Amino acid sequence: MAASSSKSLTSLSGTYKLNKTLCTIPITSILALQGTSYIIRNAIAAASVTLEISQPNSNEYHVKQTASAAAIPGTSEQYHLDNVWGFQEIEGERRWVQSVKVWNKEGEEARGKMVYDFMKDG
Repeated sequence: MAASSSKSLTSLSGTYKLNKTLCTIPITSILALQGTSYIIRNAIAAASVTLEISQPNSNEYHVKQTASAAAIPGTSEQYHLDNVWGFQEIEGERRWVQSVKVWNKEGEEARGKMVYDFMKDG
C-alpha cells in the first residue's frame, strides 16, 4: 500500500512492510557480498520484513525491524535511523525507500533500493 501524502520526514510513525518485487536489489545479493551461506541467504529471502517506526520528535527516529517466515519464530532488532531513507514515487505511488550500498573486503559492491509498503499509522 502506498503511503499517504500526509507522511513525510516529520511524520514517519507507522508500520511498513518490505515489498521485494519493487526493490532494485535482491536481499540475497547483499547477503552474498557479506559472505552469508547459500542456505541462510535463501531462508532470509523467504522471510517477511516489517519496520515499525516511531518518531518522538522531528529529529529522532526509532526503528524496530522484524523478520519472520511461516512457523519459524521471527527475530527483531532496534536501531536509530542513520541511512539514506525517504519517500519516493515508485510505479506512481509514494513508497518508503532506503538507498543501499553494500561492499565486501574484496571490493565487490552492490547498490540498489529497498522499497517498503505503508501498512498502518503508528
